[in-house]
Amino acid sequence: MGRGVAQSGSAPALGAGGPRFESGRPDSIKMLMFALLRSDMGNLGTINTRSESARSLMQLYDLRREQKLRDARAWVVRSFNPGSVEDFVSIMQDEDYTYVRMVFGYWDMAASFVVFGAIEREMFTAVSGEMLATYCKVEFMIDELREKINQPSLLVNVQKVVEEWPGAQDRMAHLREYLRGIYLS
Repeated sequence: MGRGVAQSGSAPALGAGGPRFESGRPDSIKMLMFALLRSDMGNLGTINTRSESARSLMQLYDLRREQKLRDARAWVVRSFNPGSVEDFVSIMQDEDYTYVRMVFGYWDMAASFVVFGAIEREMFTAVSGEMLATYCKVEFMIDELREKINQPSLLVNVQKVVEEWPGAQDRMAHLREYLRGIYLS
């Protein structure tokens, strides 16, 4: 059989030597993390090639397509708009807080791959604007929020990536106003 589209179950999820899945892609976040740790990305510190970084980004994108995470991302972008730490704490009492935890966890995990050198920063920021749309909702109160809810590492990897992302502050200011307008309409 020549090169082309992998047949179901025939291709490793994360390249040669990685775990195989029935569909050819990870079925859960836990399986993706296991596969990433077993792949070359387990050797954090340097990125071997741009193509490996691109492959990792595609795997993160594939994970974003999981229906529960899609629903959570949509809710956070459209409906999650805390104006203060007190607003955030009140949302923590609501069942929708599960969405916040899922989305924050996803983006902090993705950002950690950049922070630790598994994904190239420039490539990541070129395709991860949604992370800014998520982070801008709490960035203005992040230190106070971490202290209030006793989570000192909340979005710390996202913060590190954003701090080195040219133009991120201006973009988040625009996004914050734009998304607040969507929420109020």
